[in-house]
Amino acid sequence: AGTTRDVIEEQLLLDGVPLVLADTAGIRATDDFVEKIGVEKSRQLLADSELVICVIDGSEGLTDEDEAILEAAADKPCVVIVNKSDLPQQVDLAQLRERFGADKVMTLSAKTLVGIEAFTAWLKSYVYGSKGTLEDGAYIQNARQERLLREALAGLQDAEAAAQDYLPYDCIVIDVRSAIDLLGEITGDTVQDEIINEIFERFCIGK
Repeated sequence: AGTTRDVIEEQLLLDGVPLVLADTAGIRATDDFVEKIGVEKSRQLLADSELVICVIDGSEGLTDEDEAILEAAADKPCVVIVNKSDLPQQVDLAQLRERFGADKVMTLSAKTLVGIEAFTAWLKSYVYGSKGTLEDGAYIQNARQERLLREALAGLQDAEAAAQDYLPYDCIVIDVRSAIDLLGEITGDTVQDEIINEIFERFCIGK
């Protein structure tokens, strides 16, 4: 308790789908000023996250802090992970499954890794849907990505219109650069000037 005082984020690819996992400080009452800041960050991240993974210690009964986290996550897409399944269990799994749904309460052991594959399968199903794979088509992960894609599309449409109207090269570059920067916010890539130059080396714009 009290070890994690800041948000620790890691990115991973799950069969090609990018995910960002954020490990947060526990939500609990504390007199430590630094830990209080971490708890507030945890509350904000919990509110903003698309999926909450509540990890509780199965070898102990539910604490007041556990209840606070479970209650805070109740209105969010949530899965409850009961950790330390290799030890005698004190948590009432039946009660948790009645509360959150049988498919959203899982047991595992971070020490022995038993249950990790089942959780990974659940997470894939959550991301991909019931079929477990992506169907043909375009997919986005959240409203922010949708907004960025729409703004990037608008920029490209402006660039196309500018090219059709034979506007100066600089005017077209501004719109293309804006679209690429918006896409870069999704991928995390830093766009170099060479990319813009390569685009216009391959296409002749003008009469």
